[in-house]
Amino acid sequence: MRWPDQARCAVSLTIDLDGELVWLNKVAQNPAFGSPVIRSMGRFGPQVGAPRLLDLLDRYGIKACFFIPGKNVEAYPELVREIHSRGHEIGFHGHDHKNPATMTLEEEKEDFALALAAFEKTIGERPLGYRSPALEMSGNTWDLLAANGFLYDSGLMDADYPYLLQTGGHRLVEIPVHWLLDDWVHFGFNMYPPLPYMSGISSQEKVFEIWSTEFEGMYQAGCHFVLCLHPQLMGRLSRLNMLERLIRRIKSRPDVWIAPPVEVARWVLASQGAS
Repeated sequence: MRWPDQARCAVSLTIDLDGELVWLNKVAQNPAFGSPVIRSMGRFGPQVGAPRLLDLLDRYGIKACFFIPGKNVEAYPELVREIHSRGHEIGFHGHDHKNPATMTLEEEKEDFALALAAFEKTIGERPLGYRSPALEMSGNTWDLLAANGFLYDSGLMDADYPYLLQTGGHRLVEIPVHWLLDDWVHFGFNMYPPLPYMSGISSQEKVFEIWSTEFEGMYQAGCHFVLCLHPQLMGRLSRLNMLERLIRRIKSRPDVWIAPPVEVARWVLASQGAS
């Protein structure tokens, strides 16, 4: 990839503000996920974790992307407006964090419509980026993204650099992610089964080693380092301190372009002659 101002690699920090919804949509798997204690784990994200992350990003002058479900836009409008006012991108993350692969076409259409209406009411604009809940998509999702004018998707795992894809007569930029750089697989924990992707509570030192080493590899190869964070996990202070160390490591390199994914998507479209 060629990056702006001859940067060696690109970095994007993305934050999924799932809140309680990530647990409530698993009640069908186990009713315990709807318990007051479990739901309170989710509330830690918007109430405590997100403000801490905002302050950390401000200290280092970083603009990130917060992917927010429509129901959380409605539940926490002041927080959403605060994120927006600080210059961060706000991305689309479904309405109630329901897996699109489990929806009919009409259900998914309604999910899009409800969430987009919440964004327009709260911040006066529609998001341009999409990350599917649970990193799953239906056979209809691509067409719905095209129909609603989205610029990019961030959810596939087939590269570590952005690329163009064609869907429904509409060009989208794909900004790939990977579980390796997602805090949920390292820190996600619940005492109730079955959640196969939860590995328990890892040491932040182990995760720092994984993430910093992956960054160094991507820096050498000129790739796009996309970190996926959840405030209900990363907002815990030991992990927040680890993230600050990682940010310092990244910013110690003079030729790294740190940008929200919407800016990366615009760069890809412009540099590859697309509009």
